[in-house]
Amino acid sequence: MKINKMYYKIRDRTVAISIYLIGNKKLFPIIFLNLLVVLYCFGNLYFHPIKNLFVDDWIILKNFSLDNYGFNQINMNTYNSNPLIFSRVFYIFTTNLLGLDISTTALILFASYLMILSFFAISVTREYNNKNLACAGIILIGLNLNQYQNFTMPICWPWILSLMLFYLAFLISINYKDISILFFLVLVVLIAPQVFSLGFIIPIGLLLINSFSILLNRFSFRKIILVVASLVSILLSYYLSIKGNEESPQKIGELFHLIDNPIRIVLFLLSSFGAPFTPASEYASAISITFGILIAVILLIFLKNCSMHKKISHRNLIIYGIIFHLLQIFARYNGSLASIKIVNQPRYTTGALILLMGVYLGSFRYATNRIHFYVIIGLLTIMTFSGLKTSSDFIDTRFNQSERIENCIFEYGLKNEFCLDILNPGTEILSESEFSDAIDYILNHRS
Repeated sequence: MKINKMYYKIRDRTVAISIYLIGNKKLFPIIFLNLLVVLYCFGNLYFHPIKNLFVDDWIILKNFSLDNYGFNQINMNTYNSNPLIFSRVFYIFTTNLLGLDISTTALILFASYLMILSFFAISVTREYNNKNLACAGIILIGLNLNQYQNFTMPICWPWILSLMLFYLAFLISINYKDISILFFLVLVVLIAPQVFSLGFIIPIGLLLINSFSILLNRFSFRKIILVVASLVSILLSYYLSIKGNEESPQKIGELFHLIDNPIRIVLFLLSSFGAPFTPASEYASAISITFGILIAVILLIFLKNCSMHKKISHRNLIIYGIIFHLLQIFARYNGSLASIKIVNQPRYTTGALILLMGVYLGSFRYATNRIHFYVIIGLLTIMTFSGLKTSSDFIDTRFNQSERIENCIFEYGLKNEFCLDILNPGTEILSESEFSDAIDYILNHRS
């Protein structure tokens, strides 16, 4: 009897929700796209698992040390100015302590990311009139399918982990009252850049936002604490990740050549803005620049109409997003046309999503007009399907290769010469001895 009642209750609610969504012409397309993306990701992560390291992933195991569970000087090396310590410790935690393979960790990461993203979207859209539409749009942007490789490649896990960290830090920074919560935020500010360079946007953003607030005579002791913590975090992280690293491609004293060609800097910035709309990675910079121009025009409209000051959520998201793109210039632009293409790579779209979220929320001021609304829906649809193309190409390539490796290992064993030849990332990534040590670690921790 109770089961029947529960069945009818679930059925009635499902029917009511379906009627509401179908009848709501504005909400239905975004909800549909969200469901499509979620089912697509879960389905591919489960049915097309990627279980092996590929190319850049092997950097995690270069000069690798298990002493103190990875917390040691040897593991403090950086890669492309990004700290490796967190990547290595997290890899040890998942493979050594939890006994998980890459594909299982990818599923857990995606489920965790989806929950935190949903909580973030619900929280930042409470003050908007049509909060359901605002919330659904934020989730759809956060689920940009260019991020797919960030769940399946261990070297890219810090991109997603630091994005989740940003969501939580952002919510705390706009609404905290308890001193213990403030202490937690200070801790996040100090460690975020060590998780990944994307984490730099947290202390830099808090420094700018709180300093500006203090200058406007909105002084408070808590803001002073955040300003000081942010300064300490930025200086410490710069020294550890860039200044103290001989392999770092960019140092402040070596950036003067960047102003030699200001047009290329503008093109790089526009390409970075529009990267989430780009389906073909480095071969589609014309697409990313086109959409980057559109995003730049929207930002100029916001500034002209002073709409940046209306809502704290979209204003701060835009600030953090712009900080990310400026950091991209510092970390990825070297004055060449190649760097304008490289910034379109899927992993570099992660921080760009923050700016798009701010732009999306800011556009609600104009979305009462039907034309404006359809423009927004059109852009979200293009972004979703361009990401679909990128992720499907990635899945086809990496899953087939992973399956080939698994079949080889199953038939001949991990130490087989043919299997090792498929796995080997090349001497540019690992020397022969380093690759041998990495294989020993994998062999000892394969389930």
